[in-house]
Amino acid sequence: MAIEEHTTWELETWLPAAAVLGAIVDFGPNRARIWKESSHPKVLAVHARGSTWADVTEGVTVSWSREHYDWSKPGIVRLTQTDSNVTDATGTIEYTLTALPDGTRITCKRHRTYRATFDGILTGLFMRAFGGRVLRWQFARGLARAAEIHDIRPVEPAPGR
Repeated sequence: MAIEEHTTWELETWLPAAAVLGAIVDFGPNRARIWKESSHPKVLAVHARGSTWADVTEGVTVSWSREHYDWSKPGIVRLTQTDSNVTDATGTIEYTLTALPDGTRITCKRHRTYRATFDGILTGLFMRAFGGRVLRWQFARGLARAAEIHDIRPVEPAPGR
């Protein structure tokens, strides 16, 4: 019995869209620090990358996924799953970044099909029940770490505004 997960969440941040995109596609030495809940050093591997794409394995030791990242369309980062230890290799994640006057709205749409194994069923049930809240929280924490690592601070309004 495979378990389907369809998760959608939104998050608004004061970070500009370019900084959010930069954090999502930072495949350098800071990745495991920024996305520490989903980029365990024993799992994280950047297999190949170009100017608007990357082939990356990430996750944690009990649940990992290999994803093809594509950010060739402005404002959209699409991940297509190519391998995993708990899901079918058919999953997608799409982040849409919408610039706001004082930051960015991130909309995430995620689909996974968890395998009919003990680990797949357990992970699938957890993600169906709590995935949206957990992933949104992890993403917000990752953006906060990216802002700290890159010393990005909110712009203070001018006096009298």
